[in-house]
Amino acid sequence: MKTVSSWKKRFVLFGIPTNMKIIPLNVGGAYLIECDRYKDNRGFFQELYHDNKYPDGIQNCAQVSFSESGKNVFRGIHCSQYNKIVMCMRGRILDICIDLIETSPTYLQYCTVILDENKSQQVNIPPGCGHAYFTLEDHSYIIYIQGGTFNEVDEMDVNYKDPKINLQIHELQQNQIIISDKDNNAPMLDEARKKWNERHSILRNVEKK
Repeated sequence: MKTVSSWKKRFVLFGIPTNMKIIPLNVGGAYLIECDRYKDNRGFFQELYHDNKYPDGIQNCAQVSFSESGKNVFRGIHCSQYNKIVMCMRGRILDICIDLIETSPTYLQYCTVILDENKSQQVNIPPGCGHAYFTLEDHSYIIYIQGGTFNEVDEMDVNYKDPKINLQIHELQQNQIIISDKDNNAPMLDEARKKWNERHSILRNVEKK
């Protein structure tokens, strides 16, 4: 297995030069990824994803998605069964990762990272963790590199106001946020998990027939 501590040795072995840094965050499996960005008088070049430059658990690209948001937009909390690599290509966002894995030692902890167009940074959201972000500038462009494809049955939406999660984020409290009805009316965590389990129980029973 390629661990975070051993990934650079593999690059040397296969002749893949990199100054990429992978920094663990305080949610288990979540990482801040500082990518190589090559600048000259023309501008810069940056790889958005390279399958051989990520350790296990972050690799695999099955779908790439793109979103554009105005200032003070909140999206989330969305929980997928695959990892997501999130980056801001224009503007500035506060990215949020919440541990929703009941068996995790960091269960219900969350971390925040400011991502913007001037930083060659990404955040890895592990499978089973919640993801949300709040835009700090107009015309914020976000790219998601997904380890799996979107399937509504497998997704779980959780209300960001859930006291069990208790998001204490200054930006959310100081601004009048713009949020979709779907996200604003999402169920609290316990109810969301109950509905997710019920859906999958029905699917398992159908598959057995």
